[in-house]
Amino acid sequence: MFEFEAVKARHGDALLLHADGSLIMVDGGPSSVYGKYLRKRLENLRDGSAPLKIDLLMVSHIDDDHIRGVLDMTDELVDARLERRAPIADIRNLWHNSFSDGLIPPPSAAAVATSGTADDAMELASLDPGGGAVGAALQESTRFVLASVRQGRSLRRNAGILRLRTNAGFADDLVMRDGNAAVRKRVGRFTLNVLAPVKRELTELRKKWKRDLKKILDPDTPRVASLELAANLDKSVANLSSLVIEVKASGKSALLTGDARSDHIMVAMSDVGWPDDGKWPVDLLKVPHHGSNRNATEEFFARVPARHYVISGDGKHGNPDAETMDMIFRARGNDAYTIHLTYSPDEMREDDEFEWRDFKRVVDRHDGWQRLRHPSANSSSLKIKLAR
Repeated sequence: MFEFEAVKARHGDALLLHADGSLIMVDGGPSSVYGKYLRKRLENLRDGSAPLKIDLLMVSHIDDDHIRGVLDMTDELVDARLERRAPIADIRNLWHNSFSDGLIPPPSAAAVATSGTADDAMELASLDPGGGAVGAALQESTRFVLASVRQGRSLRRNAGILRLRTNAGFADDLVMRDGNAAVRKRVGRFTLNVLAPVKRELTELRKKWKRDLKKILDPDTPRVASLELAANLDKSVANLSSLVIEVKASGKSALLTGDARSDHIMVAMSDVGWPDDGKWPVDLLKVPHHGSNRNATEEFFARVPARHYVISGDGKHGNPDAETMDMIFRARGNDAYTIHLTYSPDEMREDDEFEWRDFKRVVDRHDGWQRLRHPSANSSSLKIKLAR
């Protein structure tokens, strides 16, 4: 048996992969998702009062809409340990590249003694963005980076208290690929092939981070230039550090993409060896970045054909984007496939970016309603049985 489950996670991800008694949890969604949906689902999966065995807890990357629910769960597990209560779950392995671990080498003891700071990234906390609209925008751009540092460290702290096996078996304590072969790991009934991130990309990102951070903190750098550097740094972190992993069980496969860009995913696939026909078919594709049109192309959907597409999003930030739906329809034509949404179109929020009429217009044009599936309003998740 191989079942893919996407818990309703607002504009984020919270995934559960089941295979013959093995369980992988990927991300936990933004605030309120753990308390409203995810915790109840984990409780339902427990066998009596025994903790639920989670063979692998994976954080795809450090965005708040992926890591917040994981922090909520591990905070609860830490409280249970300190209060000597039975925990809701027993986590056997954790895969997590925290921001500072993944991008900034730990400073030497001498450097800490000299500078009085343990991490260059924390200098952002003292950044004075100035007033006005530019200052406010700069502050918003750096908010992501600051939050990532704090959340990544908090999860590492919790993992230490809980004595979790973190990134076990990976070089440099980072979940990544180094060389022209996918890193293969066996977890319970699952086989996982790590395609990205790639060591060379993280190395370049680390250099860029150090270089740009210095400019951002330089008082002689114009505030508009600082804003642009901070915004670009924000985008680079998510694009290049997202875990891209092919998960296999019972002869079926699911490609997990986090917020990676499709061109980076295709480069990773090319590195490890495309099939002769230039396509990488999978049974299920977790569509990158909640269906954003900024992270996918029609070529990507043509070269990575799937029987099932999963788009996790509630309309915030315009996701799922109508243009992404159009790309899938055009790339796949009359092939047999299903697009799964974690929310029904009626449940999605309409704001300045997501507009129901645009979404409907694209689906109508391709006569694609029969290809769409979504959970009911009173359901907490959607489930896809890949193998019975």
